[in-house]
Amino acid sequence: MFLELNISKTMRSAQQKFQLELDYASSHDRLVVLGPSGAGKSLLLQMIAGLLKPDRGYVRLAGRTLFDQAQGINLTPQQREVAFLFQSYALFPHLNVRQNIAFSLKRGLFNPSTKIVDKRVDHWLDNFALTEVQFQRPHELSGGQRQRTALARALVTEPRALLLDEPFSALDPDLRSHMRMELRALQEQLAVPLILITHDVEDVEVFAKDTLCLRSGSIDLQRQQTL
Repeated sequence: MFLELNISKTMRSAQQKFQLELDYASSHDRLVVLGPSGAGKSLLLQMIAGLLKPDRGYVRLAGRTLFDQAQGINLTPQQREVAFLFQSYALFPHLNVRQNIAFSLKRGLFNPSTKIVDKRVDHWLDNFALTEVQFQRPHELSGGQRQRTALARALVTEPRALLLDEPFSALDPDLRSHMRMELRALQEQLAVPLILITHDVEDVEVFAKDTLCLRSGSIDLQRQQTL
């Protein structure tokens, strides 16, 4: 089984209360989580990544228990060995492309050197056609180049799974279509398990081996049955 979830999480603010309740399992290594804004998609991804702790239950991914409240297990994000690609890409604006990719490999308090030497970084620069822009900073890149840089930074550590938060929403339609196909081909080539959250049905058509439909913090059974 690739993913097993039985989790509950309650989020409160001054005026609102939101509850996420999920009991779900999937054996497929390419899962798309579909739902409107406010459905709980990002909360779910953060709990899988270890950025947010469920109130109860368990999270198992690729045969490993990442969280189990009853057993007192809660692996750190680093121990989970998953890569999280944020919607905004979260590139460091003061670092060049090579440094951004190498950042995931660094140890200690200092940023990677501007000309850091590492074959793993070279591999992803070449794979993603970023060699020519490796010394440029994020504001000098196109949208596609920024996304490829963020993907390279996520993949350079050889993660057990890749978690993607609305990865195409900031791109124009033509680039969005191109990057979908590029990412699909990459995932198949590398055989890296992928969980992608989206509100766009086109992402389901391109990526989904399995689809989890959410609405208001729970499984949308009616929509689930139509996909």
